[in-house]
Amino acid sequence: MSADQFIGEFVARARADAAHLRGYGATDQAQAVERVAQDLEDRFRGWWLAELSVSEAAGESGYSEERLREMAREGILPRTKGEGSRGHLTIARCDLPRRPKSATDSAASALEARLLSPRHEPLRRRG
Repeated sequence: MSADQFIGEFVARARADAAHLRGYGATDQAQAVERVAQDLEDRFRGWWLAELSVSEAAGESGYSEERLREMAREGILPRTKGEGSRGHLTIARCDLPRRPKSATDSAASALEARLLSPRHEPLRRRG
């Protein structure tokens, strides 16, 4: 599931929950849920559609700056170029290719694996 699909489904569920609340007469709570859903959707859209420099895009995608420039020149990667002959190349975050992760990738991969794997131990209360 992609990030935009996840957010879309989350917002749809939140709006359904708001409708459910409204059905029980909890209009203030329903409005609050709808505002949170709209705020999340707006903020995500701004983040997802943000134009990144080639350097930023390389950091997020895992591809080198030169490979991203090649992909842009070849028409593989949608991009925007600033005014003039020396305009800076930008790439929308939503258009970035993602380099497949290897098993030896960074500590972030280990954290991602821990967060996405099912829990084998129950959480313990501090006593």
